[in-house]
Amino acid sequence: ERAGRGEKVPRGGRADDPASAPGALMQAFAALVDRLIYTTGRNAKLALIADYLVATPDPDRGWALEALTGGLDFPAVKSA
Repeated sequence: ERAGRGEKVPRGGRADDPASAPGALMQAFAALVDRLIYTTGRNAKLALIADYLVATPDPDRGWALEALTGGLDFPAVKSA
């Protein structure tokens, strides 16, 4: 079930909390990127991003925003 606007996805160590599973937040980001690639409409892409950002807790929300906007810089990583 998707969180509504303004609702936060709980992030605790509870066994019933999907966000607490190892790698769950990275899998959610990977799913977002995959859906963005295969979604054609601009408004549909914006809705995907908005839903993801609403449902993702800090600081992961910030990292995702940086990754999506090209703001991340890894000086030790050289492009091919």
